Amino acid sequence: MNSKFSLEELSKVWRVGLFEASPDGMKIACMWDREGFWEIFTLKLTEDGVDRPKKVSPAPGTKLYPEWNPIEDKVTYMKDNNGDERYEIYQVPADGGIPVNLTNRPDVLKQAMCWSPDGKTIAVEGNFDGKFALWILTLETGDYEKLVYHPLGRWMRPRYSPDGKWIAFAGNRTSNPRNQDLYVISSQGGPEQKIVSLSDDSEDAIEYRWSPDSKQIAFVTNTFGSEDVGIAILKDKTISWVAKDRWEKGNPVFSPDGNVLSYTVNEQGNFDLYLTQLADMKTEKLQLPKGVNYNQRFCRNGKSIVFLHSGPTSPGDLWETSLETGEKRQLTNSLRDVVKAEQLVEPEIVTYKSYDGLEISAFLYLPKQPKNSLLPAILWIHGGPTAQWVNSWKPGTQFLTSAGFAILAPNYRGSTGYGKEFRDLNLKDWGGGDLQDIVAGVKYLENQGISHRSKVGIMGTSYGGYTTWMALTKAPDYFAAGVPICGMTNLVTDFNTTREDLQLYSIRQMGHPDENPQLYRDRSPVNFAQNIRAPVFIIHGARDPNVTMGNTDEIEPHLTKYNKPYEKKVYPDEGHGLLKLKNRIDSLKLTRNFFQRHLS
Repeated sequence: MNSKFSLEELSKVWRVGLFEASPDGMKIACMWDREGFWEIFTLKLTEDGVDRPKKVSPAPGTKLYPEWNPIEDKVTYMKDNNGDERYEIYQVPADGGIPVNLTNRPDVLKQAMCWSPDGKTIAVEGNFDGKFALWILTLETGDYEKLVYHPLGRWMRPRYSPDGKWIAFAGNRTSNPRNQDLYVISSQGGPEQKIVSLSDDSEDAIEYRWSPDSKQIAFVTNTFGSEDVGIAILKDKTISWVAKDRWEKGNPVFSPDGNVLSYTVNEQGNFDLYLTQLADMKTEKLQLPKGVNYNQRFCRNGKSIVFLHSGPTSPGDLWETSLETGEKRQLTNSLRDVVKAEQLVEPEIVTYKSYDGLEISAFLYLPKQPKNSLLPAILWIHGGPTAQWVNSWKPGTQFLTSAGFAILAPNYRGSTGYGKEFRDLNLKDWGGGDLQDIVAGVKYLENQGISHRSKVGIMGTSYGGYTTWMALTKAPDYFAAGVPICGMTNLVTDFNTTREDLQLYSIRQMGHPDENPQLYRDRSPVNFAQNIRAPVFIIHGARDPNVTMGNTDEIEPHLTKYNKPYEKKVYPDEGHGLLKLKNRIDSLKLTRNFFQRHLS
């Protein structure tokens, strides 16, 4: 079978994104990009699977994070306009209708929301007064009231208890910006209570969810070195441990009767689902397709689990597994017959040693066509840095491997998925040891006879874009071309122009720029533009509130001054990363053409 396909063909492949089950567990509201950008669809579970999907989010804009109204058959979602991240919360009937804007505050950055069980209020994380805090929106009056503010809080992620009495959130009252504790506060206001605080140097509220009786909270903590799952009892704050081992876990979810806890386990970038019977702690691993299985929800009165599956040859789709029979079935078919799975590349997980002997894991994608000589290759760097390249659907990777490129995607030091110690190795060392891990990836390609540094390019978005700039300025001997996408070029400029919550993240990672001016200067690519030897293709979204256009604007005069070859493409209707299909297609074609010219 011909392994090549056009980008237009690949772009017709759909993806199902995050979803939520209705209160009765018989309906699904999900993100789906059937039309080239995220829209909200609803589906009813039937005996045969699901009925015909219903699109419920008309009008332009990217729609994200569906939630069900707890008392009405309606769905809420967050709508973004052209990448500015100033989400508005809309509500629409589950069978379709006219969406209603519940928030009407386009001046405010809103990051998370949660319904009260009585449907009268919504807890919203936003910067309504200029600082990110937890606010309560009363729907009848449209009034906002600040519930709690934590000076070093970041991503508070509110969750109402099922009885409506409490709101759980992540907070930090210590002086250590790396600390994160699990708190609850009365939904009517009042003093907060710290429920989980195992260490002042750990995140003890990475993810969490209430038990159906509102007496317990399942949570994820990294205090023991990996991300482990515990259950905290609200009354006496005692903790029982459900899963503690080397692999990182996430998304703990109680069954409707509270007797079973489901969670994910991330092993080398593949995610599996586990079930633990809480009475005897008996645990089983569900037998599911290889790849990333996540966002699981108990459905059909707890008789089945619906989850998202994504793999290198299968885009995001809804799947269901019966807890009574073990039968599995695919509920949506996003791949359809647009591209054959046999045309797509399955990556190999490889490992290699970095400069200091640290073992680095990476995904290696090789073209299907016969290899007659050294291949042009691309180091594709993930963002974060606290993130991970996982074994999921990567259409850009498939497109570039189809064009004949080998791709190495390393999980460098600082990545998640390999434990807290590994994740913390690049603290106050951005562009240091992690860059050397990436350089070691080039050497791996050479040692394996796959490519040569004269044929190796580098690309990435956000922190991946920053690392691309660092590679071109501080390791210029190893790369023949680079494509930084939304990448930081001056860490001081980035700190001063980004959102407040991301400033807190920078402080956790690198300290404050006023306290570490030399470190910030040394790790800012703009100060070393004269070292660039390879051609650069810059991609940025004009409305990016995360890594602002100031980063690109600042380095351009230096590229001109030192006569460095570069190209640039700015998308006026995009923010941090590219969400619109037409822009993703355009940028990938331009990237392929750029690398073909410079890595041949």
